[in-house]
Amino acid sequence: MGDSLLNNLSATDLSEYNQWANRTLIEALKKMPTQELTRPRVSLFRDICHTLNHMLVIGRIWRGHLEGQDHGYTARNTPGYPTFPDLAKQLADIDDWYVAWARQRQLGDLENLISFLYVNGEPGHMTEGQILQHVVMHNSYHRGYIGDFMFQVEGYRAPQMDFSVYCTDHKMNAPVKPNDVPT
Repeated sequence: MGDSLLNNLSATDLSEYNQWANRTLIEALKKMPTQELTRPRVSLFRDICHTLNHMLVIGRIWRGHLEGQDHGYTARNTPGYPTFPDLAKQLADIDDWYVAWARQRQLGDLENLISFLYVNGEPGHMTEGQILQHVVMHNSYHRGYIGDFMFQVEGYRAPQMDFSVYCTDHKMNAPVKPNDVPT
């Protein structure tokens, strides 16, 4: 297609950022009172855990599309959801999958056109790179919702999860391996 904004390195960066941001959010949520995670909110999704579950379901749906397999979902969320510890583990697992997937992309793979059906049965077509971009942006959007929910609880604040924070405070401060040093 030739119009992808992503290359293999930026796809890996985006998937690693998404993983870091989700884990940063989960660690902050672990510090909140448990009842706040399931307290009803005025939102598209009824509470923090239901929003996390939606992020998980969407990640699994797109993984299915990328693998060319039936994901088994008929909606973008489920009526019920796992406990918060189980959600945290399952989100970490899907994030790990996307990081491994991005790292395995070969030159040109991100341009591969994927045909799929949305959960409403309508057909869709996106490149692998567009799908990854969608998953990352989708999660960022819903982390914003959850961040707002956190600010509604006295004494709690959402962590900084911006891509710029990841790049400057996390990625740039990671230890440099000998093979990473430019010559």
